[in-house]
Amino acid sequence: MILQSGFARTIMQARQMVVHGHFLLNGHKHNVPSYFVNAGDVITIKESLKSSELYSGDNSQKSPLWLSSNKANFSVTVTDLPHTEERDVAELPADVLKVIEYYARA
Repeated sequence: MILQSGFARTIMQARQMVVHGHFLLNGHKHNVPSYFVNAGDVITIKESLKSSELYSGDNSQKSPLWLSSNKANFSVTVTDLPHTEERDVAELPADVLKVIEYYARA
């Protein structure tokens, strides 16, 4: 979510931000990057970090359809969970079936 919403530039940076406790999930501190969010969950940046140079940059990245980003409040709302049939080629430039076939060989 952090990467897709534009708060981080890379997936490794997004994971580190979450592990260091920069974000709140529904108002509570959260530091597990692999947590499964639900529709309606709100992710915000801690108040003390809103003025940080890390988050003051240009985050004009377009969010996916299933996320609603509020750049002014530094928050992201999960409006719906992503569905395979709604994914755009630009969002997911991979053939999911080929990936599953590759890892199923083991």
